[in-house]
Amino acid sequence: MAHRSTTIWLGTLLTNSIILLAGVATGIISARLLLPEGRGLVAAVRFWPQILLGLGPLGLNQATTYRLSQPGANQKTIISSAFWLSLALAGITMITGFFVLPYLLDSQREQWLPLARTYLLLLLPFGFTTHVLRAVDQGNLKFGRFNLVNLSVPVIYLITLIVLWICHKVTVNTVVIASVLSTVAVSLIRIVADSKKLAGAFSSHEARRLLQTGWRFHITVVLILISSHADRIVLMLLWDNRSIGLYMVAFTVASSSLNAIAGSFCTIMFPNIGRLADTQAQRQYLGKYLRHAMLLLVVVSLALAVLAHWLIPLLFGVAFRPAVPLTMVLLFAYIPISMCQIIVSSLSGLGESRASSISEAIALITFLATSYPLRKLIGLPGIPVGLFLAYTLSSLYLAAHLRSRLSMHACDWWGLNRATFVEAAMTGRAMLLRAMNRRSGQ
Repeated sequence: MAHRSTTIWLGTLLTNSIILLAGVATGIISARLLLPEGRGLVAAVRFWPQILLGLGPLGLNQATTYRLSQPGANQKTIISSAFWLSLALAGITMITGFFVLPYLLDSQREQWLPLARTYLLLLLPFGFTTHVLRAVDQGNLKFGRFNLVNLSVPVIYLITLIVLWICHKVTVNTVVIASVLSTVAVSLIRIVADSKKLAGAFSSHEARRLLQTGWRFHITVVLILISSHADRIVLMLLWDNRSIGLYMVAFTVASSSLNAIAGSFCTIMFPNIGRLADTQAQRQYLGKYLRHAMLLLVVVSLALAVLAHWLIPLLFGVAFRPAVPLTMVLLFAYIPISMCQIIVSSLSGLGESRASSISEAIALITFLATSYPLRKLIGLPGIPVGLFLAYTLSSLYLAAHLRSRLSMHACDWWGLNRATFVEAAMTGRAMLLRAMNRRSGQ
């Protein structure tokens, strides 16, 4: 079991690392060709539809994974009902978003409203179906397919962007459309591949259960979404396109790398921790992965912070040199952010949502309370500083909750020690030896 979990985690980490590289590559191409102003416009046009993509499902994706992971689940009914329910929710969200977008876009970006609406109308129906089918894979522990779907969207986007670059067609319009067409393509492929499963009868009873379960997760999902996007919400409302472009480059470097690590842990732990029979097993399982996550996050953050001064101008161009200080602060802010993501995902796997909601509310309130005075004091770097303060407080609350819920003490999850380093090194060595033995056996 431990060997299988480690293998799956490494495969997921590899997938997320490739996704990271694809994301950085698309960021480099768009940043170099569009410069800070154009890069900021692309982010502004795509931002609000992506927020609606996260808000609209009402926790359906988490509910689907959770329902499928329960013993005796009626697979075909759950999958079919979740799929058709996702389309209905997508339609409602599309109508709402179409009329709300003019109020969300800043007046200086009013001319980009038609592009934002086009992006919205393409993203939501295909994005909803892609996400719910990905939730099905996660609930059924089909991590190979789950990883393939995750990987396909950014890789197709990167290939399309490279073609546009070769043809000298990279503009704000073409970049935005290219980003959504990758989602459309992957969604259509998945629908065709799973057509037999999706053709099952829609169950209103199962749909109600999914909505009821989803609603338990939804408050947490909304708080996570808003708090995790709070920096960019403030950015879109208070800063110009150039500042947005600089911040998005810093965000790409900092968040993508650490989210690849956190996302790998979340993917494996969410559907697995709820299957463990007792509190002691859950504590040991969660403690081990939290220790390894913390060690890996800190090591990667330190490495990127050292490299950021020459890496960003080299990759994105000298116009983005002002993004270096932002990147360094964001890297350290994303350590507590990533740890919170892993804990919240694990609590969801245990069917808990209250503590997760409180932790996200703490982060959101703290960030909003500190972002304005920090903006006045130090300008744009105030955003990542506010994030660091917010999620440090949130992680302290979650640590206290884990002590109450699972009797976990700091020594159970603190990974910056020799024992964790040795444990991680031994795990890596064992995996390497197994790989070499399989190769020699062939």
